[in-house]
Amino acid sequence: MAKILVTGGSGFIGTNLIDALLNQNLPVLNLDVAPPKKESHRTCWLPVDIRDYESLHQTITEFSPTLVIHLAARTDLRSNRLKDYSANTDGVENLLTVLDTLPELRRVIFASSMYVCQPGYQPQHGDDYAPHTVYGESKVLTEKIIKEKNQRIPGPSFDRLPSGDRISGNPMTCFLKSYWEENSSTSDSEPVRKPTVTLITRFIRSCQFCRLHP
Repeated sequence: MAKILVTGGSGFIGTNLIDALLNQNLPVLNLDVAPPKKESHRTCWLPVDIRDYESLHQTITEFSPTLVIHLAARTDLRSNRLKDYSANTDGVENLLTVLDTLPELRRVIFASSMYVCQPGYQPQHGDDYAPHTVYGESKVLTEKIIKEKNQRIPGPSFDRLPSGDRISGNPMTCFLKSYWEENSSTSDSEPVRKPTVTLITRFIRSCQFCRLHP
């Protein structure tokens, strides 16, 4: 039986993702400092800050997921101090440390951001970055932390989904991000949220993660 852990599942992307997973009758746990947007999601939500290692470790260990989808992050553009985006660095470090202890874990998906590159910039490979915001810099660090932790695993490589959306991944990690010039904005919220929802759900179906259960 697949057991799916979603971090940051109370946001726009996470809410739609959890809807899709619950509709398939899959066991889901959402860890988020914010309560769910939908009342029906409260039964699978726990208020956990990924920067709090002890709480994170206890909660994830007790749930023992087979698949983890990491969405939790600070995504606004309001600060020019990297330390204010510690959820994207320290939080990721904490999560990776916990994941190393999980005996049933089969796959992890990490959501990245189009802002690891400035709008209009087309990266040539997985280590080609050009952030133009402090938030973008924090997400570059997110990717580097994950890659450093998983040096033992081949990759990352680049593939495309049938939709044409670009992903990078390896047997244990996958970064989900978009590089669409349209929909870019200077608002406080990260752009291209709705296409990202479609990307995640299509990717899950394409990889047949949900067929881990009988």
